[in-house]
Amino acid sequence: MKRITTLLLFASLLVFAGDVPAFEPLFDARIDYGAGNGPRSVFAVDLDGDGDNDLAVANYYSDNVSVRLNNGDGTFQQPVNYGAG
Repeated sequence: MKRITTLLLFASLLVFAGDVPAFEPLFDARIDYGAGNGPRSVFAVDLDGDGDNDLAVANYYSDNVSVRLNNGDGTFQQPVNYGAG
């Protein structure tokens, strides 16, 4: 009962508060990045030595590893695929 009373009090305070400030989103819009056929695992590591984590994706059905280098701004370059046995 105490929990319901607290929730009702909180809701009524929001109604009487008037203008409630808008909150900034924590993240930018989602960007989907493709990999090879049947991606199975992802590894984030600095592959090119620039201090930013790049992505390496092991692809089961295409028998390769897709590497996406980090642009340093939260985006990644087009994948370069390396054959795997």
